[in-house]
Amino acid sequence: MSLVNLFSGASGASGASGASGASGASGASGASGAGGFGSPLATNALILHRDGIVGEWQAGDDELLDVPFPGVDSPSQLEKWEPWVRATVLDFELFSRLSFARSAGSERFTVEHRTAAGPSVPIASMIRPPQETFKAQLAFLDAYADLREDRANEILAQLVPPLAFWTSIANLHPGRTRWTIELLDAALRLAVFVEMRFKHALSCPRPLEYSPQVQPMILTPGHASLPSGHATEAFMVAKVLHALREPSQQKAKDLLEEQLMRQAARIAINRTVAGVHFPMDSTAGRMLGITLGEYFLSRCTGEGTFSKRVFDGTRFVEGNDFSWNESLDDAEALGKHVYRTGTSEAEKSHFLAWLWGKAAGEW
Repeated sequence: MSLVNLFSGASGASGASGASGASGASGASGASGAGGFGSPLATNALILHRDGIVGEWQAGDDELLDVPFPGVDSPSQLEKWEPWVRATVLDFELFSRLSFARSAGSERFTVEHRTAAGPSVPIASMIRPPQETFKAQLAFLDAYADLREDRANEILAQLVPPLAFWTSIANLHPGRTRWTIELLDAALRLAVFVEMRFKHALSCPRPLEYSPQVQPMILTPGHASLPSGHATEAFMVAKVLHALREPSQQKAKDLLEEQLMRQAARIAINRTVAGVHFPMDSTAGRMLGITLGEYFLSRCTGEGTFSKRVFDGTRFVEGNDFSWNESLDDAEALGKHVYRTGTSEAEKSHFLAWLWGKAAGEW
């Protein structure tokens, strides 16, 4: 679900974004109902209306309007299109540079960035944990279930992308930060695209499949457990929002980052409370979300690097709970279950840079 659409009707902002429903133009100027575009009444009226006023056809050079002829494939044209059209252009820009590969003879899978010239560059890799580790983690679900009554409202509100929660920290608003919301939409689509590919490849069963005593408080999603999609998306948004809104004062910068990361962690943990995710799923999702956030920023700005990271489930200690602030950048030699293999750069996309500039201008 689009963040733009979430704002429609959320917290009384129905129609405020100006983007949701724009393609149908219903209600665009009080013309909802039978008089709106696409209705049989309006269509017939427009036919008769033209017959009544068009007069003799005039098409001389001095009678035609001057129409600016834009440059080919110019990012500046994006502002003219409907939001869903911009979204398809941006998605093609992002997804056409991604590939997914399995290391020969192993259960290691990697999402890679396809460079304009040269070999693909790894972004994030995952190795499936053994089944015994998942079974041992069921004890966490039993313990976290005690929090269900306290967290029920949060869990239900976070079934869709938790825009209201991000807004509570970052001060998003459909009328003032429409481009920021579109930017986050693009980031979330990238997260979903990648996380679902990993989920399919690793095919890790959900907690309910191991024990009928789990009894989730919500419907168990119809896809695999690891990595957690909520964790991936929440940490990616936290990374992007912090970079976009980064204050000049160091203390304010640190506090903003901490609150965004704590919020992402709570969203992730709520999925374990609900009974649909293992803590280990959130660990993998946090790594993927922050790494994809860095990669997304690199594509948007062309500045800085992104870390290439690995989640190795075979190294995960069965009794480990999810931790929102454990290091993601240790060396592989330390034997960690999450480690960094180096850094890389991704070419700046002129389309994504255009949207980033529009979003940054709102702050």
